[in-house]
Amino acid sequence: MSDITPVSSPRIVVSAVDQDRLVVEVRGDWSANVFADIAEPTWEGERFEIGGAHRIIEMDCRGSGDIDTTGAAVLRAILGRVGEIGTVIPATPEQGEILQRICALSEKVKEPVRPVGFISFVGDRTIIIAQQLIGVVSLLGEIVGVCGRALRFSRQLRTAELMTQLYSVCLMAVGVVSLVTFLI
Repeated sequence: MSDITPVSSPRIVVSAVDQDRLVVEVRGDWSANVFADIAEPTWEGERFEIGGAHRIIEMDCRGSGDIDTTGAAVLRAILGRVGEIGTVIPATPEQGEILQRICALSEKVKEPVRPVGFISFVGDRTIIIAQQLIGVVSLLGEIVGVCGRALRFSRQLRTAELMTQLYSVCLMAVGVVSLVTFLI
């Protein structure tokens, strides 16, 4: 006898269809090894049209088998074409955690890709250059301010410590900088 448990094919059973609500029951195993053999699960139950009104999907997974992250992503992609997943009833707490993470991740990626025209490209680049220029001017202003305070309070400047720091930061780093430059 084999220790391998039989894999049941993934199915989506439609229980109820309203104008703005769709109740589905998830059946079978939803794991990576299942989707290596099949392209898409089967739909059973009440008929509905995929297009049209935006529906909230209530998903009941209590009758399902194994659901891993691959299966949850496939399930989210398939149901995402029909509507938005609202309520999820998992079979186990682990399954619920996987489904919640995948649904949350998929919602973040939903942002539509906008076409980039010449004017928007130039505008975006101009904004980036302006932000970098503001950063450089701000840094130069801070350097001038620190140098001005150092000259103003030159008696408080500890030259021995400054020279020690310049020696360790500048001269002692020449070997390391040369080696890294040579390797690059």
